[in-house]
Amino acid sequence: MEGAASIAVVDDTVFSGLTLDAVLRALPSGSLARTRAFCLRGVETSLPALRALCPVTVGVAASGRLLDDVSFINASGLVRRGAIRRVGLPPLAFYERPEWIRAWFPDDAPKIIACCAELGRRLDA
Repeated sequence: MEGAASIAVVDDTVFSGLTLDAVLRALPSGSLARTRAFCLRGVETSLPALRALCPVTVGVAASGRLLDDVSFINASGLVRRGAIRRVGLPPLAFYERPEWIRAWFPDDAPKIIACCAELGRRLDA
């Protein structure tokens, strides 16, 4: 990287910004001046701190308070374990946190949980 004229750092989602911040700060000294970050989607309130390090281009920026107004759901995370990682415990899929599904889909939570559980079983088979 030290000889590169430019550096692109790509992240699919900037939620809290902690991951991208750590990656940018881990670059060799002097690299940030040649770095530009890109992400598909991001939480608007998480971007200013990152933009203080280097330019950040976001496909879709969601406004609002982190976790209160804005959350992102990956479709695969609804049914595949690994969306929720827990220290010392096996990972979970989103449907295994019914309180989250109720918050995201208040009118259809039981149906969505059942569908996700069934699809998860089929994919694991």
